[in-house]
Amino acid sequence: MLIFGTLEIHAQIEMHFVGVDPGPVYYIDSTSTETPQLRAEWYLVNYYGTSQDVKINRIRYEHTVGWTEGLSTFTSFAVADIDDWTTPASTTIAAGDSILMTADIFTDSLLGCGIYTYTVYNDSANVMEDSAEVHYIDVIGPCGGAGLGQSDKKPISLYPNPSSKGLLTVVYPEMLGYYELYTIDGQKIKAGKLFNGNNEVDLSGESKGSYIIRVFDEHRSILMSTQVVRE
Repeated sequence: MLIFGTLEIHAQIEMHFVGVDPGPVYYIDSTSTETPQLRAEWYLVNYYGTSQDVKINRIRYEHTVGWTEGLSTFTSFAVADIDDWTTPASTTIAAGDSILMTADIFTDSLLGCGIYTYTVYNDSANVMEDSAEVHYIDVIGPCGGAGLGQSDKKPISLYPNPSSKGLLTVVYPEMLGYYELYTIDGQKIKAGKLFNGNNEVDLSGESKGSYIIRVFDEHRSILMSTQVVRE
């Protein structure tokens, strides 16, 4: 079920990400993906009693110049370098069946970020069924650097890194933000709010090793994804 304003849509074709907990936003980074460098995978599931023809639309909200992409299952076509596209041909899903879909981002060794929304349509009825927002991340440091379309965010800093006592300070430049802390294999273990100035993130109760911290603005757009070390 998706809710847009007051419009409620009960999806009978749904998108289920592979190996990721359900949720409207997903994060694919260089520590948790297989070849190609950044790959999102999900199942398109048809809950109708008859077969359905579906198409996929993608809107690109943030993009790193030089990254290219492709979409499999839908005739494995190379995506044009535009912000909004729809698959040129539909794919049929049998009643009660599902198909695996993959979206590949080829970074060409360029660090950066991308924020894309994928929507599955019932082609015959032209009805939006389900959608998901994907954040592709291949960067150490804040998004909005060279090659990115958005570069107006103030810098974020954190210290000490490595942290011998397990206490990390995040210096956040805006009024409100959020952080999420992940194990190196992608399990979220901590989350919280950030306020203007110094914010303490306590890692003292976590095992020694490497973690990924992600920082978001008040609208939940990602600003930083970087590795921190608990010594």
